[in-house]
Amino acid sequence: MATSLADQGVIAEDSAWQSRVKQAVMLAATQIMGEAKDTKGAVEWVKRQDLAAAVLRSDGQKLMTFYHMIVAHIAPDPSTTDHTTISDTDITNAVTATWGDVANVREEDLVA
Repeated sequence: MATSLADQGVIAEDSAWQSRVKQAVMLAATQIMGEAKDTKGAVEWVKRQDLAAAVLRSDGQKLMTFYHMIVAHIAPDPSTTDHTTISDTDITNAVTATWGDVANVREEDLVA
């Protein structure tokens, strides 16, 4: 992954990168809004729903959090600042993997 903070910042601030991540986040938010309440712990479900609603309202701060978190998870090469080498699938998987972190889901929230 892009190991320097400068490299990660370059990718995270790139408008084309942000567009790709935003699309993945919007798709995830739409899917999460359709999750049945009994599929998650009660607190986890509420936090995931709250984040999905914020994203669908185009909450810029939540989206910016995703831009930076996703690049830290998947930028593929220590020297790259070219997000085009990162697949859409990798971005989508990273959004899914980090959703709970951005939603502030904690271990105790996972209990039904």
